[in-house]
Amino acid sequence: MPPHATRRACVAGHFGEFLQGRLGPDGPVVLVTLPCPALAVRAV
Repeated sequence: MPPHATRRACVAGHFGEFLQGRLGPDGPVVLVTLPCPALAVRAV
């Protein structure tokens, strides 16, 4: 990235976990969230 370029970041908010648990009896823990881009945090 050139030194004069502007870096930007945006992280969308979420409404919390809609579903959480294990994927199968011995599977990994999973989280399903509902994104809310209107509550995003932006940085320059």
